[in-house]
Amino acid sequence: MRELFLESDPIPVGLQVGDLIHGLRLAAADAVSAMRSMRAIVAGAGASLDNVAQVSFFLRERADMPSINPAWLATFPDDQDRPTYKFMTADLPGDARVHVEFWAVAGQRRRMLHIPNVAHTNPIPMRIRIGPYVFSSRVLPYDPAELRTKP
Repeated sequence: MRELFLESDPIPVGLQVGDLIHGLRLAAADAVSAMRSMRAIVAGAGASLDNVAQVSFFLRERADMPSINPAWLATFPDDQDRPTYKFMTADLPGDARVHVEFWAVAGQRRRMLHIPNVAHTNPIPMRIRIGPYVFSSRVLPYDPAELRTKP
């Protein structure tokens, strides 16, 4: 097991066991800063954003939820190659508005797994496989055809 650090923080913000990387406690002012910290931790573990499997956003305020997708799309622009994500509000410590946790698998590429006749309203896959692991987002009851016809 190896602890992972950000340059400005003496407390570990991630762990690596073999090829599995778990980033946690990444506090940020906004989703863009959180994505930047995630990129730094993944790189510090010898991996890249291509190896990220799942991300969880913890937001201080529900009003901050619309800020996730623009930062997400800037970080993962290919709609056929994205990790999953989840988001929820939480009573966060300190001044941070966003906390991020993530899982990545060094040396492995994710593959999107679709659930027939089920879609997501956010720009994320329902689930992905990366190496021997499977990660999922929330599975919601949306029909892909109905989402395409909404204004």
